[in-house]
Amino acid sequence: MKEAVQAASTDTLTKIGSRRRFEEDSLNLVRSNTPFHLAMIDLDNFKKINDTYGHPTGDFVLQHVSKIGLERLGGTHSIYRFGGEELVAIFCGITFAECYEIVDSWRYTVSRRKWREQNLTVTFSCGIASSGDGKTLDEIIASADKSLYEAKESGKNCIYPPLS
Repeated sequence: MKEAVQAASTDTLTKIGSRRRFEEDSLNLVRSNTPFHLAMIDLDNFKKINDTYGHPTGDFVLQHVSKIGLERLGGTHSIYRFGGEELVAIFCGITFAECYEIVDSWRYTVSRRKWREQNLTVTFSCGIASSGDGKTLDEIIASADKSLYEAKESGKNCIYPPLS
């Protein structure tokens, strides 16, 4: 039983939380009125990475980005595979600015990596939303997704909304 729960709550490729685990954890936060920030991350041009370098390289890129995320979040915050090349992270007990700085450090570290594959560059875009004001989980996710779309539209490899 313990192995089945572990398998359902961990993404097999990246070894981070699964989408199912994300939904359980975030719903518990919403129900308990625990404030949090939700960062929705999408790898930029991921289809091109898979098409140019192959799916094994794409898988390795996802594993690497997840590993760096785990390092940056330091075990204090949670990271999950949302689907495909999308990841989400939940930040509790910190300000928006602190959340932004952690994600920006993660983004910067990923973008600076030198890959063995010639001309391979990996970046990600991120949208951040905050809970509160009676927002449902669906509304928080929609807000993060909207901010992610704005990050993509403003040139990728950035976080939206920007720090003011």
